[in-house]
Amino acid sequence: MAELRLTLYAAASDEGALIDALREPVEGAIHVRKETVHGRDFSDASTAERVTGKLDRIAIEFICPAERLDSIIAAAKQSRRSYPVRWLATEIRMSGRLS
Repeated sequence: MAELRLTLYAAASDEGALIDALREPVEGAIHVRKETVHGRDFSDASTAERVTGKLDRIAIEFICPAERLDSIIAAAKQSRRSYPVRWLATEIRMSGRLS
């Protein structure tokens, strides 16, 4: 069974809505990082972010079975968020735990 590391990039204000939507389909730990994005692609930006040129984002990251990808993306799509979400799935070749 192939595993993926799925990362969702979203507006910081949508964190609660996305976490609520992901709790059911995601079985493992869900990690959230705060990020500041600088750049020229403002298609996902709020009006305030367009003015400052700085996007306040979060990266939500977790490991999931590859066959759950479609249901997880569907849950994120159906969440009560205000802004678009970008996502990236990366195949995990190996992982482990050191104690």
